[in-house]
Amino acid sequence: MPFLAPISREKSSKIAHFRPKSRAAMASEPSESSASFEDSEAATLLEALDPNKTSSAKERRWRVPVEWCVACSIAVASLILGLSTPTNDDLPAGYATLSNVIGYVFLLAWSCSFYPQIIQNFTRKTTIGLNADYLYLNGVGYFLYSLYNLLYYFDESLRRRYRDENDGNNILVELHDVLFAVHAFVLTTVQILQCLHYDGLKQTPNWPFQLVCAALLLTPAVWFAVQPSLTLIQVAFLSYEKLAVTVVKYMPQLIFNHRRRSTEGWSIGNILLDITGGVFSMLQLFLDAFAVGNPAGIKDQVTKLGLGFVSIFYGTYVCAPTAPRLHLVKKWRVGSGKRGAGRPQDSGTGLSLGTDVASPTIL
Repeated sequence: MPFLAPISREKSSKIAHFRPKSRAAMASEPSESSASFEDSEAATLLEALDPNKTSSAKERRWRVPVEWCVACSIAVASLILGLSTPTNDDLPAGYATLSNVIGYVFLLAWSCSFYPQIIQNFTRKTTIGLNADYLYLNGVGYFLYSLYNLLYYFDESLRRRYRDENDGNNILVELHDVLFAVHAFVLTTVQILQCLHYDGLKQTPNWPFQLVCAALLLTPAVWFAVQPSLTLIQVAFLSYEKLAVTVVKYMPQLIFNHRRRSTEGWSIGNILLDITGGVFSMLQLFLDAFAVGNPAGIKDQVTKLGLGFVSIFYGTYVCAPTAPRLHLVKKWRVGSGKRGAGRPQDSGTGLSLGTDVASPTIL
């Protein structure tokens, strides 16, 4: 026909080799839509059977992070306790309630900071990863701090002598300080008992730190025995010892973490709550000093000031590498073939220390 264009040799060969499929062959081959439907069904079934898969989007939408739950609980409890408990009579009436609330924030934050480590030790059934030098120094320090706060809070003659030597100003030791120090000493003792129960002699401090702990306890004991009538300088010496312990106690743990390139066994929840307590402790100290018109009184609470500052400094150092990623975890990178490669797996993580190793978030 003249109106049809000529067909090339290549196209004519393709047409010649074309054979339409029979109905039986077409029925035996699954269609593209049915195959995709079967694949989606299989994926759904595998997701339902796999226990490691995350929950559905609806469940994830309503999941609240543990950190926010803890923070909100501390805020609500501090507000209730601060409004319902007696305030410090030495503070101005309009400010005393606010100081009470702030005091309970740092009391609860610092007090709760000990529980994640205790729970983690109990869950793992070991304290390996928690440095014994750090732990025993911490226990001795809180014993000295408890003694300092108990003496100043309950010994009226000691408080009177302090007022006489400081133009009638009272020592800035409040009930929150006493409760925190005693509670911290008790829970640190629990952690030491966990070390002895789970790991025995494997978790004992090195002999230089044993000598340091003995010297910290024996020095005030001998001094008090020689001079039974307590003086202000004797009581202040307890706080200076505690401050010295606070400055150096984190170093063994940080060195230990650096050598093994891991924070496994050391609870990050402890650090986060430690920072929170340090911030509010220093805030209350400064506000109280200016509220009573005695900024110089801060120097007599140098232990509380130093405890807050050191907690913030070391806590920030531990958490700073994770700030850009917004993860509450500290990661160490050890390349294959470098130091740390080929080490055994760290208990509790299931990851080799030759890869990125992360500590637990809260526990």
